[in-house]
Amino acid sequence: MSVNPKILEHMKAARDRNRVDPEDDGSEGAVLDDEPSVPTQAYIDGMTPLTGAPLAQRGQSLGLPDLTGTPKQIKWALTIREEALSLAWSPEAEAVLKSIVDSTWWIANKGIVHTMKFKTPSPHQTVGGPPPPPKGRTQPGPTPAQPHAPPAPAAQISPHQRRLNDAILWAESVSRHPTLAQAAILSCLRFAYPKGAMRDQITAKAREILAQGNMEVNRDTSAIQLMLSKE
Repeated sequence: MSVNPKILEHMKAARDRNRVDPEDDGSEGAVLDDEPSVPTQAYIDGMTPLTGAPLAQRGQSLGLPDLTGTPKQIKWALTIREEALSLAWSPEAEAVLKSIVDSTWWIANKGIVHTMKFKTPSPHQTVGGPPPPPKGRTQPGPTPAQPHAPPAPAAQISPHQRRLNDAILWAESVSRHPTLAQAAILSCLRFAYPKGAMRDQITAKAREILAQGNMEVNRDTSAIQLMLSKE
């Protein structure tokens, strides 16, 4: 709150006109030398338009804590706090507002007097809270995501492992057909005997069974093809 300088000059002139010399006879209109002087501009700036009492003194009389900040911040924050606390709050919200001492919080939430909404203060902005964090120190951010490592190259398969895999697949394939499975077993057994009559007989039997298996496969294949050809 500010007062026109011309009004202050008028008040001072009126005081000087009413002041008399101490040795005067004490006629009507005399003013004592210890009469209160005209209010200073700083005192007037701290007054509330409603009561005329300085806001800081009014807050102390209501048990409110002193605010922290620069003089200009405190002056602005006192006005906002005065208007905000005049609203109807719940006991919990009012207790929170009365505990806030940071002038910058009140200035940042100045819209509270219109919306009755405010941001929850940080602990250091309230009475008895910890000291504010040092300026310039940023809070540690999230750890940046590490780039995904490229997939490991496929392990090289040795020739021995490749032959083993082929043998396993071949065994699974022939095991689905009993006749082919029999021929495959005899083909393997023939290597258990040296060249001679026994080996020749096993070889001949394996070829006979294989031919029988091929016939069965061809017969089944032809039957399937015949059924597919029918409408």
